[in-house]
Amino acid sequence: MAPSGLFARNFDPVLSFSFQEVITSKGIITLYPVVGGSSTTRFLTNNIIESSPISSSAPSSGATGEVRVMDHDYEVVVDKTFVLDGKAVVSIPIYGTQAGFSFSFYSVVTIQKWDGTTETDLSDAAKSNTEVSAFSTKEYVLVTALPTITNKIIKAGETLRIRIEIWYWASSGGSSHSMTIKYAHNPANGIRDWDTSGKIPSQTKILLPTKININ
Repeated sequence: MAPSGLFARNFDPVLSFSFQEVITSKGIITLYPVVGGSSTTRFLTNNIIESSPISSSAPSSGATGEVRVMDHDYEVVVDKTFVLDGKAVVSIPIYGTQAGFSFSFYSVVTIQKWDGTTETDLSDAAKSNTEVSAFSTKEYVLVTALPTITNKIIKAGETLRIRIEIWYWASSGGSSHSMTIKYAHNPANGIRDWDTSGKIPSQTKILLPTKININ
């Protein structure tokens, strides 16, 4: 079950808006995919917390061609009705290596909602930039997908869902060639069990465009 708490409130806050938000009537919701709990639940949060584990890995494979190696849903139940409208930004840190062959990888991101009965796509299935690696190179990269949402309403009590797919392509392969690919989802953005240089973050970050009713 998706956790609750997005836009939950126990009091009436004093709201403030930037000049840009006032003139465009649009704002940004920042969310982070995270994994935790005894059953390694995948969910969305707006808090800077540690994920456990901090990354997800695909099974080793020597497949040739284009293959979807991971497909994960991250969810949160919303407590206040809001409207999404515009281009979202989803940045995903990925690690990949292929022994002996060149390879590339990218992500596909879809924004959805679940009302308890029906799953509805709110955006297109947006493909990120493709990163290409040389032979046997172990590499950390950051890919970014830009799903487009057009005036979609998410009602209180519905589940906001972000679907992240990781795709892989090898120039050649076979069962004798091993592949490793993983992506990080650690809101705390630490370097533990990730890129120790700190160059590529361990934080997957989601920016959702929302309409603001300032009247």
